[in-house]
Amino acid sequence: CPITKDIFQDPVSTCDGHTYERSAIEVWLRRHRTSPMTGAPLRSRELTPNFGLRSAIQAFLEVRPEVASAPIADADLEYAIQVREEEMEFKVSEQDQTIRRLQAHIEALQLQIRHLGSEPVPAPRGVAPAAAAEGAADAAASTAASAPAEGSSSQPVASPAERAAEAAEARAKAA
Repeated sequence: CPITKDIFQDPVSTCDGHTYERSAIEVWLRRHRTSPMTGAPLRSRELTPNFGLRSAIQAFLEVRPEVASAPIADADLEYAIQVREEEMEFKVSEQDQTIRRLQAHIEALQLQIRHLGSEPVPAPRGVAPAAAAEGAADAAASTAASAPAEGSSSQPVASPAERAAEAAEARAKAA
């Protein structure tokens, strides 16, 4: 059983499909409306006997009677449920921390996207906004200077062998 960590005596399933020892899940459901396995809300507190699992356990115990366990005392059951509650609280705490880290990461990515879009990029720390604007203007000027002049071809220059092949092809077409 996920709650008692013991071999099932009377296995029952909840509406989410998980199986528990009947006495353990009944105590759990008196305190909670959630699944002990997932923490998700349960639509119903109805328990369904898991006859297949019970038969399999009985067949196993006939072959291996030494692994049979004694019925769980109420105090032990309360302790097992308390431990499971603490495990669930820890899981929820870890998940909350993960969610906060992911939200911070998403915010950072959204900020990067805004900076890559149409909004101006803020000046780096320690740089005056006017100096940053001059730096952007210098970068734009150097990009423009390296671009081909208006009206000129931006295609690469052909090698002599390529020009000779093109000339021979043009002569063959003309003939």
